[in-house]
Amino acid sequence: MASLVFGILGGVPIAVILGVIALVQIKKRGEQGRGFAVAGLAVSGVWVLLVALIMALGLMTSVKRDDSGEITGRGIMDVTELREGDCLNGISDGKVSYTVTATPCSEPHDAEVITQFVLSVDAWPGTDAAGDKATSECEKRLAHILADSPKLDRLASFSLYPPDASSWKRDPSVKCLVVDVKGGKLTEKVGPGSSGT
Repeated sequence: MASLVFGILGGVPIAVILGVIALVQIKKRGEQGRGFAVAGLAVSGVWVLLVALIMALGLMTSVKRDDSGEITGRGIMDVTELREGDCLNGISDGKVSYTVTATPCSEPHDAEVITQFVLSVDAWPGTDAAGDKATSECEKRLAHILADSPKLDRLASFSLYPPDASSWKRDPSVKCLVVDVKGGKLTEKVGPGSSGT
C-alpha cells in the first residue's frame, strides 16, 4: 500500500524500494498485498517514462548554438535569452511574446535582434510609457547602426520590451529588432557584419 501511495505522489525511489521489499516479504510469508506492490512499481515506471519524455522534448526543442554563439538549430527560447544577431519567428505587432522560435538566420525568419539596451527607469512606468520609450529608442539606435545598410529601406523596427512590472523586475532589457517592412520573411542576416551591410 505504501509503495502505491509513494508511486502516485511521485516518490519513485521510495515507492520502488517499498514495492520490492513488499514483494519479497509477500513471497516468503504468503501474505496479501501483491497487487498494491505491483501497482506501486507500475506507477513509478510511468513517472520515470514521463520524466524521460519531458527531458527528451526539452532537448529536441532547445536552441542549438555553435562555439561563436550563432544559432545553428531552431528551437523555442524565452525572449529574455535572445542575443544580438539572433533571428526568430513567432512575433507579431500588438501581441505579448514570452517565448519565440529562434532559427538560423539563413532560414526564413520574422525578425533579427540588432541591439538591446536596459529600460533604465526608477519605477515601472506602465505598459504604454515603456512601449513608447522602447520604440523611440530602438528606432534611434537602429537608424544609427544600419545607416549604411543597402537593406535599410526594406526594414522596419520592432521592439520586445517588458510588458508589465513583474517582467520588468526580472529583466528590464529591450530587444531592438528589424522586420521586413512589407511583413514578409527575412531570408538572411541583415545586422552589422552581414554580407549586405
